[in-house]
Amino acid sequence: MAWLWLLAACWLPSQVLAQSPGPDGGTLSPATSTVCSGFNSGTLTLTGFTGSILKYQADNGSGYVDIANTAPTYTFSNLQTTTSFRAVVQNGANPAVTSTVATVTVNQPPTATINSQGPTRFCQQGTIYLVAGPSGNFTYQFLRNGINIAGATSQVYSSLVTTSGSYSVRVTDAAGCSAISSSIQIQVQPQNVVNLSTNTPTTFCQGGSVLLSANVSGTGASGYTYQFLKDGNQIPGATNATYSATTSGSYTVVVDNPATCSSTSNAVTVTVTQPTVATINYPAASYCQSGATNPTATVTPTGGTFSSTAGLSLNTTTGTIALAQSQPGTYSVAYTSGGSCPGTASANITITAAPTAGFSYAGGSRCAGTTGTLTPTAATGATAGTYSASPAGLSLNAGTGAIDLSQSQPGSYTVTNTVAAANGCAAVSATTSVVLTAQPVATLVAGGATTFCQGGSVVLTASGGAAGATYQFLNNGQPVAGATNATFTASAGGSYSVVITNPGGCASTSAPTTVTVNPQTTATFSYSAGAYCQNSGTTPTPTITGTGGGAFTSAPAGLSSNASTGAINLAASTSGTYTVTYSVGGPCPSTSTASVTITAPAVATFSYASSSYCATGTTAATLATGGAAGTFTSTTGLSLNATTGTIDLSQSQPGTYAVTNTVAGGGGCAAASATATATLTINALPAQPTLTSSGTLLTASAAPGATYQFYLNGVAVAGATNATYTATQSGSYTVVVTNATGCASLPSAPVAVVVVVTAARTGLAAANLTVFPNPTTGRLTVTLSGRHSRAQLAVYNALGQVVLTGTLTASAATGELDLTTLATGVYVLKVTSTEGSVTRRLMRQ
Repeated sequence: MAWLWLLAACWLPSQVLAQSPGPDGGTLSPATSTVCSGFNSGTLTLTGFTGSILKYQADNGSGYVDIANTAPTYTFSNLQTTTSFRAVVQNGANPAVTSTVATVTVNQPPTATINSQGPTRFCQQGTIYLVAGPSGNFTYQFLRNGINIAGATSQVYSSLVTTSGSYSVRVTDAAGCSAISSSIQIQVQPQNVVNLSTNTPTTFCQGGSVLLSANVSGTGASGYTYQFLKDGNQIPGATNATYSATTSGSYTVVVDNPATCSSTSNAVTVTVTQPTVATINYPAASYCQSGATNPTATVTPTGGTFSSTAGLSLNTTTGTIALAQSQPGTYSVAYTSGGSCPGTASANITITAAPTAGFSYAGGSRCAGTTGTLTPTAATGATAGTYSASPAGLSLNAGTGAIDLSQSQPGSYTVTNTVAAANGCAAVSATTSVVLTAQPVATLVAGGATTFCQGGSVVLTASGGAAGATYQFLNNGQPVAGATNATFTASAGGSYSVVITNPGGCASTSAPTTVTVNPQTTATFSYSAGAYCQNSGTTPTPTITGTGGGAFTSAPAGLSSNASTGAINLAASTSGTYTVTYSVGGPCPSTSTASVTITAPAVATFSYASSSYCATGTTAATLATGGAAGTFTSTTGLSLNATTGTIDLSQSQPGTYAVTNTVAGGGGCAAASATATATLTINALPAQPTLTSSGTLLTASAAPGATYQFYLNGVAVAGATNATYTATQSGSYTVVVTNATGCASLPSAPVAVVVVVTAARTGLAAANLTVFPNPTTGRLTVTLSGRHSRAQLAVYNALGQVVLTGTLTASAATGELDLTTLATGVYVLKVTSTEGSVTRRLMRQ
């Protein structure tokens, strides 16, 4: 309702709006004119008007639209359709008026066309026949490449052409409007020259080639076609710009362009020469790597070069092979003769490695008199020849080198492998040493009693091995992991023996020693559960799965239990976690433990701080001593946090609710839950009041039985506790009502009030103040006629706030205010001087 005071401010007593006769909109000339559509322009002039030109308007058949122009002249350009123009003029505060209408008629140009009645592509020259359209009362001008053709003003144009060009026609109607047609392209292709060139010599050996390339010169079109010829005959498929020639002959190429102009190249002669026939031979096909004489090849013709693969040491000039520097294998030696077209030949040569006799016997047990055979392993590349041994005593196979251990005597022997001479290679031999060792005599002695209680042990000591011997203890014939020293501590029952292995690999096993281990007692027991409820009324008794006859104890204090049976009196026990120990005596005593937890029953008691609340804010639940927060529930309408019991009063419906806390049992009381209930009432807030104003009188909507409190800018107004209040200060007012239950409403929507204090003097008459333009888009001229003292200018918004100020000196009649920074809307201008004050309503667009 804030705009009411603005209207009132415009009609204060002693103020009258100035009036003047309506202005003349003037004459816009020329009244009519004619132009051609497209590129056009013209100037319209406004005369005989009174006031200021606000804008121009134009109508091309769809209604007038605004043109931002305030000058007495307006220049139009590039009109496409007939258009009417007028000016809008305003004199002071009088309504705006329009000028006379000026109409610009726009004539459409003709549709120009051009067609050819003959070919448009020629070889060297040709005659064109071009026809312009449309026919009728038109004039014509043909153009070539956009330039007028002298004398070509008929509807038909014919001419001999020798060069390419783009042709179009300009058609002009009786009104002088013209248009240029699309273009027709005339192509005249000249006779081109083709040159056939090569990138390598045209004389080469058979198997070679030469690339022939066609090079076209001239100004003809691209997109050539090619055809190569050999000795005057077309070569099938040779239709590219290049051709690879591999046979002798005279080559040419014919090139055609798209205009069917054809050219034949120069001839290129290609000569292909046959290669020379070469031979190569070595005295033999195979040679020993250690041979005394290096072989040399015999070739025809001489003077060529030799080559082979890696591994063969070959003289590339003579073909001589260096046997000692070559690797064993079979090689192909290639010979290439000299001359312009050299020939090639090859020979296969095998290089045999010199024989070797290296060998060895595998490590491990080499015990004389034992069952088994010791077989030699030849070195890489070595050959098995004839085996012999010294001194006597070794049972050796001369052909294989195998040693029969059962027939051999202990001792150290030298074994020799001799490979006879072959393939030009001398005989070679190699030796190795073999040692055969006698077997040890193993014994085992116990260092104490071999019968004891479980958990005890006895030390077993082995003897009978040579220096550096190794040991492995056995229990019931199976190796004992890690038992590889001369002594072993036995803690488990069984039949123990030891295997002693001398450094030569010979081994023997001792006689067994029996160890007996008496079993240990077991005190294992268990309860049916790990936790029990203090008030369950049961007596948990353990189950003994070990040795019976023991005794029960517990820690810490607080558990009431039977020392013989372990039975627990739950009611007489204190809640907590206990360790129960069961002990069995005897020669091999034992103990075991179990953990038992006694749980007290759950407590759910809770309360709220009050039994009555207004529907605003929140209230939290308070737990009783020992109580726990379980799951809180209530009836529909109460906004309740199920985990904490906190109530959101503002989101709850008014009414009385019972809230229940359910606590699930835990530990041994998992099946026994607890519940507790609290009751509270939520009272509704009064409805949000409505505040209306009549000038400075504010009235709140009726709320029977309620009390009121008015607020100015959010601060309570002292004593303003009735349903109405008369404002004495400008600002934003609200009101809050409180019902009989003490619940307060939300504040009303704010109402802005401006309290205007009118000066006692009113010497500034309304007729003395004028503002222009109003409405305004920003700049505002303020005129205060007559004699006056220094005047203060103030602009108020709809809330009565000053948003802009200014001054007029006593000697100035006119000033300016800039409203461009203000939002669009209604404002009030107040002018104050010692003579009084006067206001005007402003509209910011």
